[in-house]
This record gives sequence, structure tokens and C-alpha cells, in this order.
Amino acid sequence: MDELWTTLGLDPTKDVSAIKRAYAEKAKTCHPEEDPEGFLRLRKAYQTALDYAEGTQNASGFVLEDMAQAAQRCVEALEA
Repeated sequence: MDELWTTLGLDPTKDVSAIKRAYAEKAKTCHPEEDPEGFLRLRKAYQTALDYAEGTQNASGFVLEDMAQAAQRCVEALEA
């Protein structure tokens, strides 16, 4: 997850405004036509950071909803 913060040029934060500002600043120099891979990396970092800030993803980068579903499947498998 450190890579996403480096991509955005931020320290880990839950400040949505700071994430949006950092994305907007980086997007000025990372155009999808000129650097499609770099733009996708920036876009993914932005979305992952927003998910983290909104509490749908933990600091390790795992989506909390997915973790809960996986835990439930494990419990069900053990009970079977």
C-alpha cells in the first residue's frame, strides 16, 4: 500500500480533500494518451486511497468487505 501513497505524493491519510488535491495535481502531468500505464497506476492509487479514507479498505490494502466474506466462508467450511 506504500506504493499508492508514493504515487500520489502523500503520507497515508484519511483526508479525502488531500487525496483529491494530490490526484488533481498529479493528473496534470500524467496524461492517459501519453502514459496509459502511468495514468492507470495513478487512477488505481487514487481510488484505493479514497476507499481507505472512506473506511472500506484497511491499511494493508485489503477491502474489508472481502475479508468479512472470506472469514464467513471459512466459518461455514469449518461447520460443514
